[in-house]
Amino acid sequence: MNGLKASFVVDSHLLNDEIFRLDSPYNRDNCLYGFSALRKALQTQGIELRTFDIFPIESSDIIILNERPSRQIESRLRSAGLLKKSVLMLFESELIRPDNWDEEFHKEVAGVLTWSTHHIRAGRTGARYSRFGFTHKLPSVVPGSRRALEDGRAGFCTLIAGNKSVSHRDELYSARREIIEWFEKNHSGEFEYYGVGWERWYLKGGFGTKVLRKLGLLQYLPKRPSICYGGMVTSKLETLSKFEFSICFENAKEIPGYISEKIFDSMFAGCIPVYLGAPDIADFIPKSAFIDARDFATYDELYRHMKTLTVSDLIAKRTAIDDFLKSDAAAIFDADRASISVARTVSQWVPTSSRAHEMAP
Repeated sequence: MNGLKASFVVDSHLLNDEIFRLDSPYNRDNCLYGFSALRKALQTQGIELRTFDIFPIESSDIIILNERPSRQIESRLRSAGLLKKSVLMLFESELIRPDNWDEEFHKEVAGVLTWSTHHIRAGRTGARYSRFGFTHKLPSVVPGSRRALEDGRAGFCTLIAGNKSVSHRDELYSARREIIEWFEKNHSGEFEYYGVGWERWYLKGGFGTKVLRKLGLLQYLPKRPSICYGGMVTSKLETLSKFEFSICFENAKEIPGYISEKIFDSMFAGCIPVYLGAPDIADFIPKSAFIDARDFATYDELYRHMKTLTVSDLIAKRTAIDDFLKSDAAAIFDADRASISVARTVSQWVPTSSRAHEMAP
């Protein structure tokens, strides 16, 4: 019996099965682990997943699209009648990829794998949705969760994110800049932040920065002096492990189900997340495991709350994180467990004509 061929449409730098290589230079902080786990889970369903340069889309039984494809790829799929063999995986929100959320396109494909609570629960007519969002290799234990912390951690609070900007009513890029500026002004000795783009003055309008980036001129912008900026990080885990708290603001707020890697990066390091983003975050992660920034009217109030937490309080938070990550509730974020469910869903979405290929001699 022959197995099914699945073609994975990914960005060019991840071709030649690079997206599945855990030793890849692109696998920073294990960000590609979920794709490797999905490939392994699909194999148990008799589906072999390779990048589309190895398994061309025209000769594959099913096509998996990592975000909505380019116009060129989409045209190939449509002209060859292959959209009904395609499964669309959505990770980027509408702030970054508004084209991802074209519901008319969702109706054309076999199904959509997404974190969007809104789409999954609404059951949109003419399209199939199933849960699959940001997944991770979960740690066996959270640092500092079940042991005394005699001297605490060297750092009080940190933030790791790129300095970006978009024009959208729900964006949180500006909120990151606001809290950075608040710490710089009020408690600079208790805060460090890291990431791309913070070392120079940033054009908040966005368009000017895009033009300068395209022309390769960003490097000539004047440097932005800040005693709180720590530069780039090689390992998020290593950096976050030095701090008690981490500012985990998503790229956007008020998008149900949009829970990215930020809060998990913090939890894996035993660094207590200060979270802002998905309105339904507490439906997925217990509030005992993080600090909800919405509970505080000002940054002053948030800071005072963080400062009042005792060593026992910190250990309790980390224990709550540890308990959550080991619970069934974390399964949808666990790459190994979530991939098993997704592989079954993809197998069910394979058209009947493709299944006939499986029986071919």
